[in-house]
Amino acid sequence: MNRHALQHFLVFLSLLVLVGLPVLSQDAAENEPAPGLWTIAPISSLSKTQLALLHKGFYQGNVDGVAGSQTRRAINQYQAMIGQEPGDRLTEIQELELLEDFDAQYGWLRIAEIRDAASGIRFLIPTGIVDYSSNQFPFTIFGPINESGVHIAAISLPGNWKRLESLYRSLRFEFELPVLVGQPEAQEFTISKVDNGLYSYAHAELKNGYIRGMVIRWPLSDGTPIAWIAQALTHSVSAFDNTDADLGLAQQTHTEPEPETYRLLDNFSKPEPMNSFSGFFVSDKGAVLTSARMISNCQEISIEGQQRVEIQAVNADTDLALLVPLKRLYPFQVARWASHWPKGPGRVWLGGYSHGNLLGQPTVAAGVSVAKTTNTNPSRYLVEVDARDGDYGGPIIGRSGGVIGMLIPKTASDLKLPSDTAVATGVEAIRNFLNELGIEIVEFGPDKVSSSAELVRTASSLPLLVQCH
Repeated sequence: MNRHALQHFLVFLSLLVLVGLPVLSQDAAENEPAPGLWTIAPISSLSKTQLALLHKGFYQGNVDGVAGSQTRRAINQYQAMIGQEPGDRLTEIQELELLEDFDAQYGWLRIAEIRDAASGIRFLIPTGIVDYSSNQFPFTIFGPINESGVHIAAISLPGNWKRLESLYRSLRFEFELPVLVGQPEAQEFTISKVDNGLYSYAHAELKNGYIRGMVIRWPLSDGTPIAWIAQALTHSVSAFDNTDADLGLAQQTHTEPEPETYRLLDNFSKPEPMNSFSGFFVSDKGAVLTSARMISNCQEISIEGQQRVEIQAVNADTDLALLVPLKRLYPFQVARWASHWPKGPGRVWLGGYSHGNLLGQPTVAAGVSVAKTTNTNPSRYLVEVDARDGDYGGPIIGRSGGVIGMLIPKTASDLKLPSDTAVATGVEAIRNFLNELGIEIVEFGPDKVSSSAELVRTASSLPLLVQCH
């Protein structure tokens, strides 16, 4: 297995932190399925028939081995295509010819059914090109074999429409597609994209209080037409119950996560947050910078609604606090820094959770930096921007695309400032704070000027939701 490619896929999955899913640990790739909880079996002849009919464009349903109305309709259409009398099922000769043709083209995929009792789901996997990598709630992950480059992750977790919508938005963001507010309208969604020789496909469905689905990334280098394969695999994820006695699972039920795992999921045994504000990643190990005053009365702190963090360091003078995760995170974007606060007035962009978690995503406000510092502290600068309490701890982006400071609450002596003037801790003080903690500072080039679109994208992708419990 290509470990570099697998690790890249794990980093991609860690982006789903943004929708309330636990992040995979680096050791996950060494795990093995628990004995008796994970089985693999050849698919039935009816399931293979459904696959073959789907490939030919006649079948649009799930590959589930159940002869429903869609399967019968597809059989009728196939029989009509080959000039045979329509019937409820294929004749032995028709089935043999259909499956032989399918195996000749796609037998090398060795599509089989996986039944994962730890997650309570079953699904199809092309065992000829991927192999089991790890099972860490809520992911069952498969990595490439034989240099196929294919990565697959099946997903199963408790959820509601709000979490399904968050998953939808985050995947569209990761696939670099426009985020359509208020989607999906139904209880499921499908997303696909072809870019730079990589086919990305995702499908998820909310049913009976669970979100189940699959994410696939498949290189297009070998010319294999895989759209129908992706549809078949991602729509195959379903629950199974104690009727599966033939595979030795008669006594198995869905394995609930340990109490600690529940803490990783939003809406589970966690009190409503006292307040919500902003922060952003400052190291590739998941350290988060935020406002010290905003966390001063917290009993517990979380980021993105589910990842618990603890306080590593605080500087009251500069209102800086560094939070570190209890479990290793793999940030998809870490702050890069400007060399200094702008010497004169200039356009800046503030990213933050202005409305807490009400919108489910950060907002961006354009403003103007003010050269002079506040009278109370030389490390603090003024910025003219329409900021709200939820923006405290959010990054301020300068014209280079680098972070020039962090928004902080006003002190008593700052209250005389105009309402549209906010206060920020400048990058110089932040650099000193992080350097003392051994965190590397990566700077943008001083002469770089980013486009407005790039700056808005940076300002909207950096902020994290920080919640105090």
